[in-house]
Amino acid sequence: MKQQRCDEFGWARWLHPGEAETLLPKWLELRTGNLFDAEPRWRDLDGEHHPALVRGGPVRGELGAFTA
Repeated sequence: MKQQRCDEFGWARWLHPGEAETLLPKWLELRTGNLFDAEPRWRDLDGEHHPALVRGGPVRGELGAFTA
């Protein structure tokens, strides 16, 4: 599988630079059907980074197959 980076998902401009290394592997685990919780720091409209609770889960189609 191709090595992916957070900037390929459009996160880079909002995600604190120190968070990408821990958040991306959790995000990629969605493909295995796992859920994840994380508390990365995101840049707000004020330009400052603030913690935010992020919960992710796989998206499944009508027949239960992973779609996103």
